[in-house]
Amino acid sequence: VDERDASGSATAATAEPSVRGPPGNASDAAKAALERLQWTRQSVVRTAVRIPELVRSLVESLTLIQAAGRELEQQVNAQFAGYQRRARLLADLDSFGVKMRAMLLELDALEFQFEVTRSAANAGMEECGNLIAWYRMFLTAYCELLFEIQRRRAVLHQQQNIVTAFARELEGMWHTEASTRASFHEQFGQYLPPSLCPSILEPTPKYQIFPASWRSALPLLGESSQRIITDLAVQMQNQLLQQQQASLSHEQQQQQQQQQQQQQQQHPVSYYTADAQYYYS
Repeated sequence: VDERDASGSATAATAEPSVRGPPGNASDAAKAALERLQWTRQSVVRTAVRIPELVRSLVESLTLIQAAGRELEQQVNAQFAGYQRRARLLADLDSFGVKMRAMLLELDALEFQFEVTRSAANAGMEECGNLIAWYRMFLTAYCELLFEIQRRRAVLHQQQNIVTAFARELEGMWHTEASTRASFHEQFGQYLPPSLCPSILEPTPKYQIFPASWRSALPLLGESSQRIITDLAVQMQNQLLQQQQASLSHEQQQQQQQQQQQQQQQHPVSYYTADAQYYYS
């Protein structure tokens, strides 16, 4: 049997006497019972002697436990207050997260709308740029159209003259060939049998040239169009002259610079400033 005192140290109690084997007679049994009773009384006496000490130890332990309980209660209260603050913070964070998700969704929608609007704006700006370029080229194209109409009419007139000349030449060649064949037939062909060379009696081939269209749907240029063409030709000529003059002046400037460089190389001049005087080498 182990018994512990107030300090927690273990003391070994007297072991209960054990009786080995069955008693031989009643006196042995009574003796054994008496020994057990004496051991029990001694144990109770020892325990009763230590009760005040155990009570004092328990009172001290209770005091310590109460102090520790009060300290623990204070710590629990402090921790609980911190827990409440953290709980409120977590609740605020949750609400902020919900608001943030809503704001992010709204930003995504705004970004998508912005991209759509930007694409439409870019398309509109590109279309405006194309229209600007088209309208800028419209005047040039219109002027070039006048030149093209005039050029095509000139080419058409030239082609008609060439076709007419070829037609006259082919007609003259046909008459010459026909008269030459008729003379051959009168002199020699009538004496030849037809079966000898049947192809000699073939008619004279005649070729004719016809233009695809003698008339053109090109509009006639009025006096205002002629004046525009004349003015444009003068402007183009002036621009060419200006470009030539600019190129000549640029070349002259380059030549002058080259001449100055050559002169500097032949007669070098170095300037040194010292006491407001210039020394030349």
